[in-house]
Amino acid sequence: MRFTEQIGGEYTLGTSGRGEKTEIGTYIEAMVTNELSANAADLCPVGALTHMPYTFTARPWELKTTYSVDVSDGLGANIELNNRATELMRILPIVNEDVNEEWVTDKGRHMYEGLKK
Repeated sequence: MRFTEQIGGEYTLGTSGRGEKTEIGTYIEAMVTNELSANAADLCPVGALTHMPYTFTARPWELKTTYSVDVSDGLGANIELNNRATELMRILPIVNEDVNEEWVTDKGRHMYEGLKK
C-alpha cells in the first residue's frame, strides 16, 4: 500500500479486517490504474501476492535467466527474462539506479503473455 502511494502516486489500496483476517484490496469504487502496480507483488515479504500467469507454473530454480532491456517503452528499463526450455515464464526488473531504479512497468512485465497467444 505504501508503494502505491509513494511510488505509484495513487491511494487506492488498503486493508480490511484485523489480525489473521486482514485482506489487501481496493477501496470501494476504486481501481488500481498506475503503470507500476504489478511491482507491489515484488515487495511482498512472504510471497502472498503473486503474478497470475506465472503463479504455480514453475519454481525459480527451474528457470534460466537472460538479462535484457525492456523495449516496450522508451525508458529502456533493465529486465531479467526467465524461461523454462523454450517458454518465457516471467519478466522481472533489475536494479539500475540510473534508468529504472528497481521497477518495471506493467506493460514491460506482462508483454510476454502476447507471445503465448
